[in-house]
Amino acid sequence: MKIVLKPLMAATAVSAMLAVDAVTAKDKEREENKSPFKAYIGKLPDNDKLNNSDEKKVPGVKPETIEMEIIKGLSADIKVSEGVEKIQEPALSTCFASPFYLAEIKIGELVWRQKVSFARTNKGMVMIPKPGTEKKLPELLDLLKPEFTLKTEEDGQSMLSALKAIYPSYVDDDFTPRMEKRGNQWVFIFDKFFKKLSGIAVVTDDQGRILRIGRSLSIQASPPKEPVSPGGGVGELEGATGTIAVSPGDLIKLKDKISLDGKYYSRSYSKRGGKETVELYGAGSSSVLFEAGSTPEKANVRAKGTKKFVDGVISEVKDILGVKVELRRFKLVVETRTYAGFLQSQLAVLDQEVAKTMTLRGKTKSGNQVVAVVFERGFNGVRLNYSEEKVSLTVTIKGNREFVEEIKSLLNKIKKTTPTKD
Repeated sequence: MKIVLKPLMAATAVSAMLAVDAVTAKDKEREENKSPFKAYIGKLPDNDKLNNSDEKKVPGVKPETIEMEIIKGLSADIKVSEGVEKIQEPALSTCFASPFYLAEIKIGELVWRQKVSFARTNKGMVMIPKPGTEKKLPELLDLLKPEFTLKTEEDGQSMLSALKAIYPSYVDDDFTPRMEKRGNQWVFIFDKFFKKLSGIAVVTDDQGRILRIGRSLSIQASPPKEPVSPGGGVGELEGATGTIAVSPGDLIKLKDKISLDGKYYSRSYSKRGGKETVELYGAGSSSVLFEAGSTPEKANVRAKGTKKFVDGVISEVKDILGVKVELRRFKLVVETRTYAGFLQSQLAVLDQEVAKTMTLRGKTKSGNQVVAVVFERGFNGVRLNYSEEKVSLTVTIKGNREFVEEIKSLLNKIKKTTPTKD
């Protein structure tokens, strides 16, 4: 069967390919022989920048058509090999819904040529990107068979064979490709890249459905330790409440005298409506609150943390104020769970739901993406740590058993009811 690629399609494909040519071990050896056309294409301005440039002043030139004129000029010189090959790899039909073809594309006298993979879909020929940097590949995601999942070693080997066939230039002759399952991430390793490895990274949900495919140049040579499994990561903390006898100025004295010596990393003093409050935060979930009570002679104390931390609080208060702290102690549950295939959209819903009943204590962002959130309410607390790379959420829940089960139930509900695509 002869596959025809229209010149304009080929020109557009080549322009994109030139701008994001793949970086592999083989490419490094060809650095000296790069086409000057490639370097020029990579520097083409976008429409907005072009239309604001001095190009407007050139008589007879319409800035908004310059890019199209370049594409038209290219299309006249594009040559597509007549012998377009159907990629004969059985694993492709296991993983993908469309047949794949390999075409050699050449640009006129510039002597630039490259083999490009295409998929034949009901919407026409789709060029398969070949990025030279780390980049998501939604085009491949859309071509997957809906029923295909990555769950077994056999599934992984099928995907490895399929990806090798689609991206032959990614595979170095001196490197044996392999696949590894690392938690909810599957890595298909094709080559070395400096001190790391390069290839394709795939992220799945708990059922093996593929959520994301992307080019990676930073695969660790040794797999990281597996995250805490959903069934583990359970521990205990101590909670304590009580009162201490105070005199005027004692709470300020506590704030000033308790040093940030490693046990505590922050402290604060506030006075609102005549009511004094001192808060101290230590490592992990450790904290203590001193708050003026119902009478001037009493202050309420609320502490949580390890037994060693709570004992230390009692000892320091006695040393500084010379009074005994009477506390009622009880156990708190600490549970850590990692949820694979947890999307940003699901994190946003979780964030909103938890914020309805808890106080936000801190939020960390990387660019526009939230990566860590801390909520508290009394002795109860939730810490959310999100990994965009692994598409996973690690949740640490601290509090009484009822609260821990409530948050776990909320997480399961969001996983089931929120759309599974960002």
